Amino acid sequence: SPEVTEYSVNVGLSVSRITINALPGNENSKITVLNNEDLKEGENDVIISVVSQDGKKTADYRGLAV
Repeated sequence: SPEVTEYSVNVGLSVSRITINALPGNENSKITVLNNEDLKEGENDVIISVVSQDGKKTADYRGLAV
């Protein structure tokens, strides 16, 4: 959701990677997901960055994988 910029998820200790299927509001925007691999025990800050087609606007969404 464009209005929700922070998410959290609890995962098991055996989970080392999460898959995020983020869809932009504009199909020409670019989405980059960072820090969703090599998860460690404790808090992992996952970042979903959306950049507009013209590159002028950026929105960051943060996910906390615990």
